[in-house]
Amino acid sequence: MDKATVLKVVKLARIGIHEDKVEHYVRELSGIMDVIEELKGADTTGLEPLVNVNEFALPLREDAVTDGNCVEKVLYRSYLKNPTFEICERNKLHQKIVRLI
Repeated sequence: MDKATVLKVVKLARIGIHEDKVEHYVRELSGIMDVIEELKGADTTGLEPLVNVNEFALPLREDAVTDGNCVEKVLYRSYLKNPTFEICERNKLHQKIVRLI
């Protein structure tokens, strides 16, 4: 890995680094590439590819559509209530979102 390659990666990734840090990143990325080359030499014959290193089965649930049946809970803090939706002006919606954040 050389300085020109690091600068190209920085440009493609659209990240900014200071000029004095380029040599540091050259060394860091070269180290990463060395580890990758070392891993390429590992013998993996007979090994099954893993989806997850823990290899546990996720619990399955019935694939059914439900409405949740919780309209009152969803609209609990709403200032203007309707059985199926909340009516809100744009600027008030923005204020509510900002308050929540």
